Amino acid sequence: MSLVRTDGGQEMAKTIKKISWISYSALLLSVIPVLFFFALLYSINWEGIITMPLIIVIIVIAFILSLIGFFKKTENKIVSAMALIITLGSGFFISLIVIVSGIRWTPLSRQIFLINKV
Repeated sequence: MSLVRTDGGQEMAKTIKKISWISYSALLLSVIPVLFFFALLYSINWEGIITMPLIIVIIVIAFILSLIGFFKKTENKIVSAMALIITLGSGFFISLIVIVSGIRWTPLSRQIFLINKV
């Protein structure tokens, strides 16, 4: 913490903002779902049974971590804002591809999400 002198001669404490593990982990977790999704699209022999729920969970965790880092007073906002933008963009991109392409539901995902056969 450093002291900064204002115009009135009063000393005011200025907090030094830093980048913590919250921002870096949010940034890392915001990029991972896109890599998993491309691996799923180009069928590296992974079924969508585990990958799609895993992608959704990682996006939610990255979103929560980026919001925590963004609203933390001692945190530098740049990395958290980048993670938030990438998370929202990747979530929108993945949901758009899933909706447009009509990726089939596997029997296990029907049981997980309680969807009846149509």
